[in-house]
Amino acid sequence: EFATAKQLTTVTREALHAFASAHIGPRVSHLYVAGNFDAKGTLALISKLFGDWVQGPATAPEVPSARGLIEPASVVIVDKPESTQVQLRIVAAGVPRCTPDYFAILAMNAVLGGAFTSRLMREIRVRRSLSYGIDSSFDMLSAGGTFTISSHTQTATAAELVRAALDVVGAMRARGPTAAELLRVKRLIAGLYPSRLETSDGIAAALSEVVHFGLPSDWIHQFPSRIAGVRRVDAARAASKYLPKGACAIVAVGDARALSKDLGTFGKVRVVRPSNLG
Repeated sequence: EFATAKQLTTVTREALHAFASAHIGPRVSHLYVAGNFDAKGTLALISKLFGDWVQGPATAPEVPSARGLIEPASVVIVDKPESTQVQLRIVAAGVPRCTPDYFAILAMNAVLGGAFTSRLMREIRVRRSLSYGIDSSFDMLSAGGTFTISSHTQTATAAELVRAALDVVGAMRARGPTAAELLRVKRLIAGLYPSRLETSDGIAAALSEVVHFGLPSDWIHQFPSRIAGVRRVDAARAASKYLPKGACAIVAVGDARALSKDLGTFGKVRVVRPSNLG
């Protein structure tokens, strides 16, 4: 459910303090330091800055299940009257970060919409000229995640783009990627991964991901070989298992008056005014 501007005005300082005290503290936090530094001096500084931080929970709060948070066959239109363009998001339930099929999903989605040469780009941009760009992604979190297709188009072609995108998803779900497609994206992903580790910021981010999600200690070192080991059968199974098979939720930001009828074919329409959103 969307937070409204009215609801946000009722949030008190006391409520924010109570939430922070219940969820944030030294015993449930990690600090990552990467770069050119003196270990002894840095540890002393950390102790000086954080040594007296003792509040907060003893254990990390349990993350609630994400199941049921996405309502399929629903259409939310954020009304921008007289807008000639529309931003579109097609959303379905995804998977948590700890899924053992992570690399198969990563490779399969790169073929679908995670790379510039993807199937969605070829269909939506190259063949139909409906948009300058479109992509798909799996956002994987601790308790669940989302699968999202993101694009934009003219108001008059919004429904066509959604239908065409869902057709591409359906074809991928039915047959998976080809061997040539899979080989190309595996090389791309493996080749780009080292660039994530070129900066201290990137190294710290990668280490935090390993610790936070409980990944194997050799995760960073073995990443290229693990993506290279994805077989076509693995990617096809991931497509069949994790891509949406039914109706999705659709979010559109544009002229509700012009969009409601066409997008209504995908589910029950709800119109929201931007001024009411928190």
